[in-house]
Amino acid sequence: MLPTQDRVRELFNYNKDTGIFTRKNFGKRDITYVDSNGYISGTIDSKKYRMHQIAWLYLYGNTAGSMDIDHINRDKTDNSANNLRLATRSQNQSNIPKSSNNKSGRKGVSWSKVSNKWLAQIGHNGKVTYLGLHNTVDEAYSVYCKENNKLNNEFACN
Repeated sequence: MLPTQDRVRELFNYNKDTGIFTRKNFGKRDITYVDSNGYISGTIDSKKYRMHQIAWLYLYGNTAGSMDIDHINRDKTDNSANNLRLATRSQNQSNIPKSSNNKSGRKGVSWSKVSNKWLAQIGHNGKVTYLGLHNTVDEAYSVYCKENNKLNNEFACN
């Protein structure tokens, strides 16, 4: 449960251009830290919060509810107002870069040892859709990108 907007504004100054929070009673000192998942986090009334959620609350006076708060530029440390938007879980997941253990170098593409071809697939709304087997990594990636752009519009991260 997040604190109220009044409580957040009582404790913090928030620079909407930089996304930086400072405690009012500590002057200009930044009191946040980067957590183990790469998000800027902070403590309010002895509870830890991710500061992009607190920024949204500070700006709009409400929580995201069942929506996620997405970092448009995919930088988890950029909590500036113009970098935050509401997204469904599926939209938020589509706006992540390729996995660090991706061996193809392309999001949505993997090598199929069984067929000796490149496999393209995409996840959306909790379901994985098979996009076919392809002779080259570029062909598979092209199919993935087309489908990703169709499904996710401005949330697509290819």
